Amino acid sequence: MRIVIATFCLLFLQAASAAEKVYVPFFYGENVSHRTLISATTLFAEYMNDNGFFQAIVSQKRDTVKFESNLNEVRESAELMSASYYTIGKIIRLGSSYNVSVKLYTNSNNLLLSSEIRQCKSLDDLPVILKELAGKLGTMRKFSRRGDLELISGSAAEKPIRLKSNKSIGVITGAMLPMNADEIKNINGGFGAMMSFDTRSYILQLSGEVYYGNDSVASPFVGGQYQNRYFNVGANVLYPLNSTYNAPFVCLGSAFTYRETVVKMNALNSTPPSRGSREFDAVDTGLTFTGGGGYILRRSSDATLFIYGRGYVYMPAVDQLVYGVMFNLALTFGW
Repeated sequence: MRIVIATFCLLFLQAASAAEKVYVPFFYGENVSHRTLISATTLFAEYMNDNGFFQAIVSQKRDTVKFESNLNEVRESAELMSASYYTIGKIIRLGSSYNVSVKLYTNSNNLLLSSEIRQCKSLDDLPVILKELAGKLGTMRKFSRRGDLELISGSAAEKPIRLKSNKSIGVITGAMLPMNADEIKNINGGFGAMMSFDTRSYILQLSGEVYYGNDSVASPFVGGQYQNRYFNVGANVLYPLNSTYNAPFVCLGSAFTYRETVVKMNALNSTPPSRGSREFDAVDTGLTFTGGGGYILRRSSDATLFIYGRGYVYMPAVDQLVYGVMFNLALTFGW
């Protein structure tokens, strides 16, 4: 169990700390020296690297500051360097002030993610402006799919506006049906609570669930019926197959399971003697592994619906396996 928890913690930490590549061509400028543009570009890239959101790759073409960058040419350079994003930066001097602008694009389709413009009175203020812009654009890494953010433009904007949070909480419901020959084959309905973390590469979900049977199987005792109850605490990793608003996914998961097998007594004179109306027949614990797929509805909304179809294997002992299928619905709300 410790190995499973550690594995999912490592996955989560990796998602939180992974830095995607962004290609940074040299700033273009008007009425600004080439030396200033080259220094500003290098400093901007360093600030982006310091934030940890991106791994900034600076252009090696020293003459790019002389010309305004062409989007297609920049995109081709970004592809050669395996960068998922690229920037277009400008520093324009108008009278006694400087306008500094940076735009962030996705390399896959030239989608403009963010456009930031700042104004400063002196080049001495440029490092502060560049640091602010690097931090602003850095937050875009988490929300880089179409429909996940609104365009930000102008110095009045204090923070990026998201249409969907990458963290959410919600509820899950569903059923599990054991299928092996020696297991009680009544349908176990259940419900639980869930936390979901959408990294945009994959989705990590943590949940606590309880499932219980419908007393449909008679026990060997007079007037008694079997019922299983499962208590699952675990994690599930979803990999969406595309980045659209509604998308299919594949998933793998693991959970710690506590199972009670109960004999529900219907007669006071039944055998064995009952404590009230129930007699606990067995208790066991083990690991449950799941795998399958499903569909996400409204991924880029604050309310998201997940539909799951999975197979599961429960191992209460080394020489015992309980396997079957699970069907679930989960509704989460971002914050």
